[in-house]
Amino acid sequence: MNIFTWLNDYLIHRSNERQKEREHQLRLRELESEEIKESNVCQACETLKLELAVAHQLNRELLEMVKPKPTEVPINRPEEFKPLLPRHQSFRVKREFLEANDRHTAKILRDKLQEQQEAVKIPTPVSGPVTVESIERELGVDDADGSVQKASSE
Repeated sequence: MNIFTWLNDYLIHRSNERQKEREHQLRLRELESEEIKESNVCQACETLKLELAVAHQLNRELLEMVKPKPTEVPINRPEEFKPLLPRHQSFRVKREFLEANDRHTAKILRDKLQEQQEAVKIPTPVSGPVTVESIERELGVDDADGSVQKASSE
């Protein structure tokens, strides 16, 4: 007898035995399931199940009364969403964006500087019309005829 033939016969015989064993196990499970279906549940078990369900329901109701309900927490979301920019931009687009940003920043700085200058500016009191003679008198400059005017304390 050839070894391959013997091995083939052995494997066939073994697979047949396993098939029979599986069929037997399947029949046993079917019989057990039929027996469970046919058996009636006793009245005492049914009563206990109902009482347990009532007790669980009562516990839930008591927990709801004792435990505070969670309040909804409002979520602060920003009103303005910044658009997502693509990751790769051409140099021209980047340059235009940076230039626009720089112009905006420069405008803000100019406005702040102007506000500061206006706040620092002290108005000088003017008494009467300003003429050349009054300025010459304040500064003590020579007249055309050579006499020096003294600053008057008026």
